[in-house]
Amino acid sequence: AVPPMPAPNAAEDAKVDLVMRNQELRELLMDREMQEVMQKCGHPGALQHYMTDPTWGPKLRKLADAGLVRSER
Repeated sequence: AVPPMPAPNAAEDAKVDLVMRNQELRELLMDREMQEVMQKCGHPGALQHYMTDPTWGPKLRKLADAGLVRSER
């Protein structure tokens, strides 16, 4: 059985509010190509590759600055 999702905390609620108010972040998250890139970033080394890409790097940095993408080292 899948454990239930934990209830969102105040920080998560604030992050959701930030995204909902920021049209650019909403558009980035809703973009199908961006979603595909973010899925690929789960593979080793892929995030570093996309962060240096002239198209995807700035978009990923915006998401990272908003706390929506993070790199674990």
